Amino acid sequence: MNASDIMTKTVISGRPDTTVGQAVELMSQHHISAIPVLDDKKRVVGIVSEGDLMPRVEGEKGQSRSWWLSLFSVSQANAKSFVLKHGQHLRDIMTT
Repeated sequence: MNASDIMTKTVISGRPDTTVGQAVELMSQHHISAIPVLDDKKRVVGIVSEGDLMPRVEGEKGQSRSWWLSLFSVSQANAKSFVLKHGQHLRDIMTT
């Protein structure tokens, strides 16, 4: 198997000034777990993945689980609150 067999051919990307909320929406709409961050010359300057967006919390029996899913199971108000509190830009959270 080659990378070309499993890779996404149409690349969904963000810019450093893309908001975290916009990135989450893109990732959700396109069912992807990360997006490259491109500068004005379309050069990759970073990447933002689910790991950058989902701090882990201690789950049952000491297992680490993502609080991300709990946002949606509790209420959409929690998800909106998260975006408001963390409405920063990709340049603030991306891995360079």
